[in-house]
Amino acid sequence: MADNQTRSRCIEVLEYARGLAKDQLDLTDCPHHGYYAAGSGVCRECSEQYECEWLFRTDQSADLHHKPDDALISAVEFAVHYIGGFTVAANHTSSTCQCGNCTWLREAQGVLDGAQD
Repeated sequence: MADNQTRSRCIEVLEYARGLAKDQLDLTDCPHHGYYAAGSGVCRECSEQYECEWLFRTDQSADLHHKPDDALISAVEFAVHYIGGFTVAANHTSSTCQCGNCTWLREAQGVLDGAQD
C-alpha cells in the first residue's frame, strides 16, 4: 500500500464493519464492557473473543492513521470475512445484491485489490 488515499479508504471501510460488529456482539455478561483484555482468561474463553479483539485493534482511539500497512490490510481482510459470513448466512449473492453488507463487501474488496497493486 503506497499512498495515503488507499490508507484512508481502508480506514473508511473499517467504520462500517466496526458498526456492524458492535451491533452483533452480545456484551451483556462482559466484565470488561467490550474492551478486550489480552491477559484476561475471561476474554480468552469468550465466544466473542476474535470479534472483540478486532474491534479493540481497530478502534479509532488506536489511531489507525499510524498503524502499519499490513495491520490495516489485515483488519480489512478480517472484516471482509466477518461480513461475508453474514451475506452467506442470509443467502445473498454478494456480487449482485444491493443490500448494505453486499455493497460494502464489493467496496472493501476493491480497497484490498488496490492495496495489493
